Amino acid sequence: MESLLNYLEEKDEEVRQAEMMYSRIRFRLNPKEHQKLLQHLTDTHALLTSSKIFEKDHVSSLAESFTAESQRVLKNEWRRVKRGELSFILTKYASLVIFLGALIAAGYFGKPYFSSLFAP
Repeated sequence: MESLLNYLEEKDEEVRQAEMMYSRIRFRLNPKEHQKLLQHLTDTHALLTSSKIFEKDHVSSLAESFTAESQRVLKNEWRRVKRGELSFILTKYASLVIFLGALIAAGYFGKPYFSSLFAP
């Protein structure tokens, strides 16, 4: 009887951790951008919290579709991170324009000053 209680206590902790992970993942996803992934996450959560016994093929199919959608979302997010957010892109190009403008201005306005420094 004691081993059964220990087993249930261990499983209770695992269930709490799974619920916490479910909530943390769900809060990090944007409902407008990640509808499919949220649906797969909800289906998986429902499967794990249900008392029904499902066939192995159904569970495998759900896991594969969840994994495929997760990989698609992560790939898209990685592309966005590599490219940069809009504010970063605008700042990067604005800095380039300012730098080139400063070089041109230094060459144009600094020419008389530098030529007098190096004149014999």
